[in-house]
Amino acid sequence: MMFQYIHDPEAIETQKPMKIKGLGLIDDDIIFYKEKIIKRDRYNVFGKQINGFEIHHGISKKYPLFYEKENIKGTFIHGLFNDKMFESYKREAINNFVEEMKKRLNIKRIINSLDNKNFKKSYKK
Repeated sequence: MMFQYIHDPEAIETQKPMKIKGLGLIDDDIIFYKEKIIKRDRYNVFGKQINGFEIHHGISKKYPLFYEKENIKGTFIHGLFNDKMFESYKREAINNFVEEMKKRLNIKRIINSLDNKNFKKSYKK
């Protein structure tokens, strides 16, 4: 947990009320409240407009929607990655990884090293 502390006075996420020390990378605490925030809206997060939603008990007073500083980013908003640009980037990154692995891996050697004859039969090309 990136914040200084998590306060769970109502035992929402823990078995008994407690305060748990975090990593302290974000200069605020998360406080869990009994009432859960469930909200769908249009948000401006990291300079990007998204249709997203919130679903959480924990609240940061200083950073109610998101936090950004240097190389640390975090948000309470779900849906940030549900857009065409990110999907295109993800598809390209996966395809590039697969092509690189095809170049580097010797699949026949891997299959020949396996003892499972059923696997060898099912993989023959």
